[in-house]
Amino acid sequence: MLTEFVALLQVHTLLFCVLGVILGVLAGALPGINGGTLMALALPLTFYMQPLDAQILLIGMYMGDVSGGMIASTLIGVAGSPSSIMTTLDAYPMARKGRAARALGIAIGAQFFGAMVSWLVLAFVAEPLGRLGVKFGPFEMFALVLFGLVMICAVGGSSFINALIAGLLGILCALVGLDPVDGQPRLTFGIDALQNGLNLVPVILGIFAIAPMLADELLPEGQGQKQSFTARLPDIVRSIGVVRHYGVDLLRSSAVGTIVGLLPGIGAAIGATVSYSVARLSSRHPEKFGTGAEQGVISSEGAASATVSAALVPMISLGLPGSTADAFLLAALMIQAIQPGPLLVVEHPDIFFGIIGAALLSVIVTLPIVLVASVSLANVLRVPRHLLTAAVIAFCIIGTYVSANSVSELWTLVAFSVIGLVMIFSRLPLPAFVIGFILGPMAESSLRTGLMISHGSMLPLLQRPIPLVLLVMSVAAASWIGWRSRRIPS
Repeated sequence: MLTEFVALLQVHTLLFCVLGVILGVLAGALPGINGGTLMALALPLTFYMQPLDAQILLIGMYMGDVSGGMIASTLIGVAGSPSSIMTTLDAYPMARKGRAARALGIAIGAQFFGAMVSWLVLAFVAEPLGRLGVKFGPFEMFALVLFGLVMICAVGGSSFINALIAGLLGILCALVGLDPVDGQPRLTFGIDALQNGLNLVPVILGIFAIAPMLADELLPEGQGQKQSFTARLPDIVRSIGVVRHYGVDLLRSSAVGTIVGLLPGIGAAIGATVSYSVARLSSRHPEKFGTGAEQGVISSEGAASATVSAALVPMISLGLPGSTADAFLLAALMIQAIQPGPLLVVEHPDIFFGIIGAALLSVIVTLPIVLVASVSLANVLRVPRHLLTAAVIAFCIIGTYVSANSVSELWTLVAFSVIGLVMIFSRLPLPAFVIGFILGPMAESSLRTGLMISHGSMLPLLQRPIPLVLLVMSVAAASWIGWRSRRIPS
């Protein structure tokens, strides 16, 4: 592992990491554009990059996005990214009381601590889990992917049915093209351009980049403009040390974020929400939360940051995306004809351990960049939304055409932009669609391989201990999510 870490300390590698973090912080800080949009836009570029370089760039974007969201939350009271929604509840009230620098400082301190704890889990758990996964047969892999598909319902917020519909729609779209076994066309409707299936790039760009931007344009601007604030760099740096007085909150938020990150398909936003709720319930003064409580900022940011490295564990060890961002990391590997999953540690150890090293490098690089951005982005945060939308659409069109050199892919981009827009206004979660689109073919391939080995029998799913445990977990997870969705109104 040490050899792969040292290999990362090259000039071009560091530049990719720094570039990724800077772009990620900008995406996280600017309301209306997020890390998912940024990573979708960057995906076509990975065609022309080395696999590990692409992962370094995307992981930097991932880390930067989660870290940068709190800047807008603190200075203008608008969550820059979904992971910083809970931070807004206390960071912005602190800024209104003249403590913007202190809010930014403790947020940055909590982020760094949570990210380091999570990275240690990644470093020590990923390889053993990956080598265990090598022993998985097709039925074990099918049960594992099925569990991941069930867990995508958790990314749908309170609506189990909506998340399930979105995930199944993603799987259905992944089936378009020639059957991998008998070569018969499926869902092509006689269109020759669909014989090879739907290209990953225009699908993701349409669903996750253009559709949300168009939806923002169609929504009302909101009631009035919130007051904005600024902070001085020395004051922010001095405030970072304040987190040492909140050791219990730091450890709890890091633990919650790490555990949530390890679960497939959930992500930073839910990690921050769970951590904030736990902190409030365990506080002696829960009434202070939402009015400028420092524990609220720490619990949200520490957990959100901790989910990043933890979510990489199922991604590189088992081929299951720990969050929506990890789905883009998986897509970048698949674009390079590298199959993510248990065999990654055996067939491509340089990439496996390189990703672990890239996560640590991103944590270290993010700290100074977020510090500088907290001071310098105050006036950039109010970029007109229509300018961002025009730029994103232009990049999507260029990226789609470059990735396939085909005009037909532009029609795919248009189609999935419209589908994404319909999904947004129908309250169908986009992350569930993306994860379903990526995991669906993996589930089909594993199941059909297993059925060929067992001569069409499904009994091995119930006769082997690992598939049986995973199936029980899937049923339990589906039951719990369904029960929760009935208790919590949509």
